[in-house]
Amino acid sequence: VGASYFSGTWFATFRRVAGAAFLLNIPVYVAIVGIGEIRRLARAEREREAQARTLESLLTEAQLLTLRSQLQPHFLFNTLNTIAVLIHEDIELAHRMVLRLGSLLRRSLESSSKNEISLRSELELVASYLEIERTRFGDRLTFDIRATADTLDLQVPSFVLQPLVENAIRHGIGRRAAPGRLVISAVADETTLRLAVSDDGPGLAHGCREGVGLANTRARLEHMYGHDQVMELRRIQEETVVSIAIPRTPLPR
Repeated sequence: VGASYFSGTWFATFRRVAGAAFLLNIPVYVAIVGIGEIRRLARAEREREAQARTLESLLTEAQLLTLRSQLQPHFLFNTLNTIAVLIHEDIELAHRMVLRLGSLLRRSLESSSKNEISLRSELELVASYLEIERTRFGDRLTFDIRATADTLDLQVPSFVLQPLVENAIRHGIGRRAAPGRLVISAVADETTLRLAVSDDGPGLAHGCREGVGLANTRARLEHMYGHDQVMELRRIQEETVVSIAIPRTPLPR
């Protein structure tokens, strides 16, 4: 560097040196600003993704609540209709059904605020419902609940079995004069819980569409488990079987 470069006042020399240093370090400044901007954009993207997940969760929750709220009045209406008929036929029987309905409603209220409950609680709820229906059908309805011990403390969607049972009674047991049998089963392996409701009635008529109960149950399972669930309605030999497979999920401790 020639002597003329440092000529003039000290301040002028400082300005020239500082300007040269600034020009030499422009890439460094640009890199610092760029890194800061990238971090800001990444943080904003993470916040947007978090907001999107929250909104998606809220939407799913609202959809599940809507579907579940449609199930509860459905079976309640059918039970009250049965009681109304029995009042004119057998007042004592109607009275017993009212008491059993009260017990059923208490159990359902305990589960109404939860999307998932234990299979044990779900089976107790279904058993209460079946006792009401057996009061109505008498010897025409027998039922059996077969659940292995390792399934009872696994999580299931609340009210997942009741619409399947109601469907079996309506389209199976209720459509035959002879006695009918309904079986509820639950088995599990290391990854999957399998539930099934079967009856020996005539089943759905050919081409008949699923009712509210089955359609809502299918929709709830899809919302909750996506592709990790299967629900099938089949006719196997002389029985109609609705089967469900969902991930095996223990109750939280």
